[in-house]
Amino acid sequence: MLESFFSTEHKDTFKAIEKKLQEYRQKHKGAAVLVLYSPLDAERYGCNGMPTLSNEFPVIRRKMLDFTPRSALEWQKEAAKHISERIIESASWLRQQIDMARYSHVPVGNLGEDPAINAMDLLYSKSL
Repeated sequence: MLESFFSTEHKDTFKAIEKKLQEYRQKHKGAAVLVLYSPLDAERYGCNGMPTLSNEFPVIRRKMLDFTPRSALEWQKEAAKHISERIIESASWLRQQIDMARYSHVPVGNLGEDPAINAMDLLYSKSL
């Protein structure tokens, strides 16, 4: 189920996300990971009243692609399309991250925004 929420204040947005994360944690007891696709760091979310994010979910940060709307009048439509595309490809992206982490023998959250370069650095340093 897809749900939308609109707010002009970050504080209200953080509260809504925190509530949804707590609801998810209560309903699902298994392992879970949170993919963060945001210009803000995960630490900033934890400091802004989202303790569930910083304490209960491992966070994998996905590199934020530049988004520049072509039309000033239809920027909402273009932004919705952009984020929808990122959501659709997130499952395959996460699978690639997990495979890269398994290959380089590091936790998936420690690969950073450029996992191929970080994995090569780690494997090279291990061989020295």
